[in-house]
Amino acid sequence: MKRRSRVLASIAVLALGPARTALAGMPVVLLSDLARMRIQTISFFLVCFLLSSWGVRRVWNAARRDFPRLPHLSYARANGLVVL
Repeated sequence: MKRRSRVLASIAVLALGPARTALAGMPVVLLSDLARMRIQTISFFLVCFLLSSWGVRRVWNAARRDFPRLPHLSYARANGLVVL
């Protein structure tokens, strides 16, 4: 039992010990401020686009109750409608 507790204690020390910087020649890729802003802008646009498609789909399918001739709008087609 003592051996098992020693093994667990040594594993805990190794796992929870202070993290060191890897010096094994691993490259560190850092984005410049300009690249970071571009990624944030693109992701914001993508989220707005997808939320707009979801909203268009909800409004279209809600309007189907009043206008039964309207076809059912899937999410993929709502994406196409927002692109147009």
